[in-house]
Amino acid sequence: MDEMVSLFLHSWICNRGLCSRLHRIMALWIPKGDDVMAKIHLRYYTLDDNTVVTTKTVSKKVGISISAARNRLDKYTDPKKIYMPFSSNGGLKKKKHQYKRVNKRPYKDPMFILALKSIGGKPI
Repeated sequence: MDEMVSLFLHSWICNRGLCSRLHRIMALWIPKGDDVMAKIHLRYYTLDDNTVVTTKTVSKKVGISISAARNRLDKYTDPKKIYMPFSSNGGLKKKKHQYKRVNKRPYKDPMFILALKSIGGKPI
């Protein structure tokens, strides 16, 4: 069976939601030596500088997961934004919090002393 025919048949079946039922039968029709299945499910993205990339190449170059690379490629076409290093906080700037200074020695706190007195404890 010709490669283009098998590509067409498999894409026709997958696009109609029949893939789960007929995938085993379809896999028997496709020649085993070809990477036909890989070619079907591989999507190519064209960036602004006319380079063609896949999710796998972006994920290896940046060091992120394939799903994160797919999200970047769906969202942006600018190569600077796609190849920028990843950050653990989702690319947002770090928030500066001013925390209250916590007393490390609670026994010097007047409210702690009052609480000890009210429960009948011995003040320190």
